[in-house]
Amino acid sequence: MSPSTQRRSRLVSGQAFLNHWRFTRWLLWMLCLGLFPASSTQVAAQNIGKKYAVLVGVDKYDPSQLNRLNYTVADAEELAKQFKQLGFDVTLMTLAVENPQLHPNTPAKIEKVLNNRAQGLTENDTLIFGFMGHGVQFAIDKGMGEESETQELYFCPAEAQLDDRDTLLSLEKVYALLQESKAGRKLLIVDACRNNPQPKNKTRSKEVELEPVGKKIRTVPTGMVAFFSCSAGEKSHEYPALVDGRGHGAFTAQMLKYLRGDAAEVWYPKGELALPEMLNYVSRETKDYVWNKDKQDQIPVPYGKVGSWTLGRVEDVLRQNITNSIGMQLRAIPAGKFVMSSPPTELGHDGFRQLNEKQVNVEITKAFYLGAHEVTQGEWIKVMGTKPWKGKKFVEEGANYPATYISWTDANAFCKKLGVKEGKTYRLPTEAEWEYACRAGSKTAFYFGADVRKLKDYAWYMENTWDQGWQAPQVVGQKKPNAWGLYDMHGNVWEWCGDWYDDKLAGGKDPVGAARGEFRVNRGGGWDSFPLTCRSSMRVRDKPDYVDNILGFRVVLIPPRK
Repeated sequence: MSPSTQRRSRLVSGQAFLNHWRFTRWLLWMLCLGLFPASSTQVAAQNIGKKYAVLVGVDKYDPSQLNRLNYTVADAEELAKQFKQLGFDVTLMTLAVENPQLHPNTPAKIEKVLNNRAQGLTENDTLIFGFMGHGVQFAIDKGMGEESETQELYFCPAEAQLDDRDTLLSLEKVYALLQESKAGRKLLIVDACRNNPQPKNKTRSKEVELEPVGKKIRTVPTGMVAFFSCSAGEKSHEYPALVDGRGHGAFTAQMLKYLRGDAAEVWYPKGELALPEMLNYVSRETKDYVWNKDKQDQIPVPYGKVGSWTLGRVEDVLRQNITNSIGMQLRAIPAGKFVMSSPPTELGHDGFRQLNEKQVNVEITKAFYLGAHEVTQGEWIKVMGTKPWKGKKFVEEGANYPATYISWTDANAFCKKLGVKEGKTYRLPTEAEWEYACRAGSKTAFYFGADVRKLKDYAWYMENTWDQGWQAPQVVGQKKPNAWGLYDMHGNVWEWCGDWYDDKLAGGKDPVGAARGEFRVNRGGGWDSFPLTCRSSMRVRDKPDYVDNILGFRVVLIPPRK
């Protein structure tokens, strides 16, 4: 065993182990008496109102009336996922859902569902109605041969007959239902054509014999915003390559991009998903995308007084997981507050340099993504094209083993190169981010609790590797993850953090450690570590150019925001 390995493995004194049963007995006694305080997360619900969304996607029509659409159901389904991430109670209406009462084949069915959702709301509540499908507009006849400058817009349910307006869903009817609702915030989203063009596969309209199309639309009722995918007389395009190749309408694809936190940074003031910013972003990006593709106009138009409207926070939608271009899985870590490091009563706290773990209050103000696993050899090779571990001791080679013999400098080079490859920002986690993500809301020595005997289910460490003759890091992701889906935060390999090492931990908002130093921080314990050196709060240090068989890293991906 190398001197460095011995140093890390022997960080906890024997006296700490002798304290184990004393601590466990005290813990059980406290539990029996019920003396532990309630979790700080158990706070009274705030009166922020409820949020509802009804999303309709129609793709199949009577072929004698309207051409089939390719991606309207995908539009509705993906928007449903995003609004659920934002805390909306979502009702999805497509021909693919199991409940026939939610099949959007008639206007009566759609009206019934919308009316059900709209009733009983208060001024604190939010209601969204979205329609993705064919739309037609009729010029309104004033009489005496005169035509109004306004238009009458209809949505087309699956059984729509263009010569029978009773089979169409009138915008006026939708307006009336929304206006009757007492919800304080109401949004109508329409991804449908507003013209009578020649039929094309990638537009949401069909040629029909209708009256001439005007240029204006009826005034939106007070207290409501309507957002249309195109201006009057324009087509609403859809494309197969949009959004990971699944295919979407150009308008909905840009909305999804904004709602997923993937838009340019300027569109997320204060980390919020603000409706005014979304309207501006989607209008601009849709117009540019369609023009660059087909040299045709599709200019989304919002109507109504928008005001200050927040749909949610970026951190809310980042609770979904992603897989990047090299197959690396990343978990969304929400913003939040926690107490960093360990209390003096924690088993192992007094085992090595007690002042090293003095507690501080920390606030992580911005959501971020963190690698679900330590960076693997396969991922390293895809980005860097090298094998630093090749021929070294205490290493198993394979795509899913952690990349080791990686210095802090090397790890940063990997992050930079991966970021250039994807046009995104990757970096090492700060020490505060690392511990916050490791704990995942826990306050105990390990993210699963205080019982060190359970560590074997969650980590590779001395007792189930070195002592078993497996003298190397193990394949990632074999043990149980924490509450945020992160694997091997305890054990396997120590992980580089971005900070310079300082005995005194930095607290406050988004701390980054010392301004300068000689050593960089690494965290989490390794495959040859004693159990208590794998605790959430355990800290060690190494020079930035140091490499070892027990030292690797995982990455942070920064979502775009202002």
